[in-house]
Amino acid sequence: MTDVAPYIIDWDTVIAHCKLLAKQIKSSGKKYDSIYPIPRGGAVPGSLLSVELKLPLVNRNQITSSTLIVDDIADSGETLHKYHGNGSAVLVEKNCTNYISTFNADKVEGGVWVVFPWEQPDIEDDNSYMIRRLIEMIGDNPNREGITETPQRYIKALMELTSGYRQDEAEIFEKKFKSNNDQLVVIPNIEYYSLCEHHILPFFGHIHIEYVPAGEVLGLSKFSRLVDMYSRRLQLQERLAEQIADSIMTNLRPLGVGVVVEGKHLCVASRGIKKSGSGFITSCLLGILRTSTRDEFLHFIGK
Repeated sequence: MTDVAPYIIDWDTVIAHCKLLAKQIKSSGKKYDSIYPIPRGGAVPGSLLSVELKLPLVNRNQITSSTLIVDDIADSGETLHKYHGNGSAVLVEKNCTNYISTFNADKVEGGVWVVFPWEQPDIEDDNSYMIRRLIEMIGDNPNREGITETPQRYIKALMELTSGYRQDEAEIFEKKFKSNNDQLVVIPNIEYYSLCEHHILPFFGHIHIEYVPAGEVLGLSKFSRLVDMYSRRLQLQERLAEQIADSIMTNLRPLGVGVVVEGKHLCVASRGIKKSGSGFITSCLLGILRTSTRDEFLHFIGK
């Protein structure tokens, strides 16, 4: 599996990171007399460090050479580079090239999307603003009766449709059962809904899963959860089949896995070539399913 899941940081982790930063700062021997929190991202960690270090918060006009600059993340490093004469503390450093923070509680790879608690769905103001701007762009009035609450509804719907990013694969495979069965296990017609990553329009249909156990089996409902986990995100139908098959092969270690995905795409039916009857079938066969039992599987699902 090649996708990188977002790194979602909860409030407990934020507090723990700030305590770690405070410990680093105290043991460094560096002396600071105030804290300047970078607007927005630095507000929470700056306030927590202010309490931990017993240092006052200052505004931009009050920064001195002894002021510690605090932000949530050092990404490109451009923001913190403006204060390169000062020490800095960040919750997460993200492989910066322009600026290396003085203190950091965590490091991630450059391609990882870090999500802090204040950026998650319960904080909707900025996201609502962006959706209102989108409504204006298409030529409607976001303040007219009937759509004034549409931005909030859209955000909640989008978060639900992309909930797969926030599901834990390990939990799905946490409880497996011993089994001597070495025959085909077929789970047909699992309904799914996904979003095409090219146009963010829905595609949907049914997924058929088959595997040949090698000592362990998984509860049938867990396969539906696995389908939801990978379908409820921005997707390609081809990749969806591969991700589900790879996940089963990695976590359940069967003799073989087969996944067939049937999909109808609104990006084809409602725009572009506008062929409403068009459907697509993609598959991924691993292990012995690539050879000896392939035809039997396809016969079971009528393909």
